[in-house]
Amino acid sequence: MNQAHKILVIGADGFIGTHFSKLCEQKGIPILKYTRSKEKQYEKGYINGSLQDIANEYSSLEIIVNLSGNKRDESKMQNDNVEWVNTLIHFAKNRSLKILHLGSAGVYGIAKQQTNPITEISSPILSNIYEQTKLEADKALQLSEINFCIIRPTNVFGEYDKESKLLNLMKQLQKGRFFFLNKKAMTNYAYVGYVAEALVQIIEKNRFQREIFNVNQAITIEDFINTLCEALEIKTKPKVLPAWLHPLVLIFSKLTPILPKRMHWITPSKYRELTSEIRVSSSSLQFAFPELNSRLKDGISNLVAWYKAQNKL
Repeated sequence: MNQAHKILVIGADGFIGTHFSKLCEQKGIPILKYTRSKEKQYEKGYINGSLQDIANEYSSLEIIVNLSGNKRDESKMQNDNVEWVNTLIHFAKNRSLKILHLGSAGVYGIAKQQTNPITEISSPILSNIYEQTKLEADKALQLSEINFCIIRPTNVFGEYDKESKLLNLMKQLQKGRFFFLNKKAMTNYAYVGYVAEALVQIIEKNRFQREIFNVNQAITIEDFINTLCEALEIKTKPKVLPAWLHPLVLIFSKLTPILPKRMHWITPSKYRELTSEIRVSSSSLQFAFPELNSRLKDGISNLVAWYKAQNKL
């Protein structure tokens, strides 16, 4: 019977899970990487089997870190995002385990929110099945009797991201095709290294007090674009689109559903991103963990270097 491991990580091979696992290794934090994949179970560091069997083998378990989820297949979201969490809750309750759960700031409906800033107590505005199931999982934890902590990151970017976030924006900047609509618009992004560090600090400080923390670095789009330009070594800064053109851009964005895909250069959601001054506040997280550093500038530099190494830039 193994007594060394106290942390079971689910979703360790995902985007955030990969960075979290590497950070744990750097800090000397032993973790068990659980997988339901028959292929992954043979890779070094991964374990497979029923939760009951794992509990019997590793009786020292104290924490479940759930970084798994499904945001691509709507037919599986209820099972993967809700029922699986209910299974973990039942498992944790019977063994007095704590759960650190990856939620999503998408449940706030950032693009449609009127509250500014958005905080952990802002009312949710759900737009799709993914957001519905993520909120349902959060509520299941809140209705349970176990000790938990939920983090809700905004748009997470960084190395090894299969969605290639920010890549198109970087290419547009390189080609001089980006224009500001509102320099005071707020961007809501979180570097994956920041998210991983937040997870580790919650574990290290044993912060399982049935709380929710937003994870975000909100800055104006002007500062965000300037940081990107610096990392890309672009000296010519983007210009501001004249205000009289804004209504035309908005009309064009609303026509995208009937336009050829090659003309989808701005969608209604992208228009809101370029104009909205709504921000997601992570002040609760910063108050609880004042030593946390968002590392936004370093994260953008790391991502640019990674894209270049992948010959994507």
